Amino acid sequence: MNLNKNTLIYSAVAIVLVFIGALFFSDRTDRVYGNDEDSIMSVIQSIDGYKGQAVTILEIIDIDDERIVPFLLNNEPAYIQFSKNLDGNYMWNHIEKRQGSSFSSFFLHIHTHDVKIMVVTNDQNEIAKMQVNVNGQLVEQSFEVGKATVSWLEIPVSKEGYTFRNYKYFDQQGNVIYEE
Repeated sequence: MNLNKNTLIYSAVAIVLVFIGALFFSDRTDRVYGNDEDSIMSVIQSIDGYKGQAVTILEIIDIDDERIVPFLLNNEPAYIQFSKNLDGNYMWNHIEKRQGSSFSSFFLHIHTHDVKIMVVTNDQNEIAKMQVNVNGQLVEQSFEVGKATVSWLEIPVSKEGYTFRNYKYFDQQGNVIYEE
């Protein structure tokens, strides 16, 4: 009787271990990563609020072990950020979208760099230039009008943090469209 009881316990433990192993390996093989454009599209389409939406990837940008993918979601600016895991696969860790806008800036925190500002526009963008005071320094960036683009705003390096003031947006003729 004792032998049957031990056999039953060992069998139960073996079944549980096989089940756990199967779950572990099936999870690894079914997971979608951001390793290429097709898998990035699959990741975006798998996220609540993004499923079934029209997605146009504008660029795939790698900065060290981070991958930044600006895209248009239903022709509105968005981006997704991935980090490379120990297996070399890109796991998504942040996604953001802006609704009702043809021009959007996104503040990116990349582990090995200071803050970066990425501007994503769609083909309805009318802003040709932007000015902003960053920690008392005037920063200016030009943009292509009427075209979906990705631009990076070069801001001064700061160990004290950032203060942004006096945003100005200009049209192609140099007229101020609006100020913040």
